[in-house]
Amino acid sequence: MKRIVPSLLIFVFCFSCTEQNCFVEKGQKVKIEISVSDFDSLLISDQVEVILSYNENGNHELTLESYEGYLPSITHTQEGRTLSLGDNGICNWTKDFHRPKFRVSVPNLNFIHHTGFGKLETEGELPFENLHLFLEDCFAEVNLSLNSENLRLVSNSYTTLNLEGRSNNFNIFHAYNSGGLEARNFRCQKIVVNQRGNGRIHLFPITELAGSIRNTGNVYYYNIPDSMNISELDIGKFIDATENN
Repeated sequence: MKRIVPSLLIFVFCFSCTEQNCFVEKGQKVKIEISVSDFDSLLISDQVEVILSYNENGNHELTLESYEGYLPSITHTQEGRTLSLGDNGICNWTKDFHRPKFRVSVPNLNFIHHTGFGKLETEGELPFENLHLFLEDCFAEVNLSLNSENLRLVSNSYTTLNLEGRSNNFNIFHAYNSGGLEARNFRCQKIVVNQRGNGRIHLFPITELAGSIRNTGNVYYYNIPDSMNISELDIGKFIDATENN
């Protein structure tokens, strides 16, 4: 019986990953410029990587870097002012982690929704005035440099979001899961934080810090603002980390 079960598992595994959908030749590396109309919302899923940059000419540009054999499973669709990027391939493990990479150059974004595994990062600082960032069950590495008037973050990710830059108003809702927020180099005039997760949050408030902790995750602040209105309703604490700055 010990020999039969492994054989059966291998049979089932190979049956579900046929030559057509898994064991494809990756072919030559290609770079494709994709025509898109104007958009201000971005949805990211699966294992695609995305590099964001500011387009000072007001253009909306999309470029895909991948391998010829992987192109059929890579998706880029647009509905109204929303661009969706993903990869329908069911056997990404056979791609040797050569994840498809999208380069997105835009004059502005209002909404980014990331549910995937691929890295999201910026190339240069993004001067997006009002941005809502939603990390939903996200396992991705996210590194962003922003200059915003208003930034809203909703996250229940499993990894740490790294932020740098500045904002006048930063609103944070950090739900369950172990993901964290590293924003000690993100200078903010006013921060409102609702900590309901168990990961660590690192902040740099200048004029005001307000909010509450309702779970085990701590909130560390690296500057003492002019005004503080905070409450600790669970094990988690607001911790003065100015000596470590």
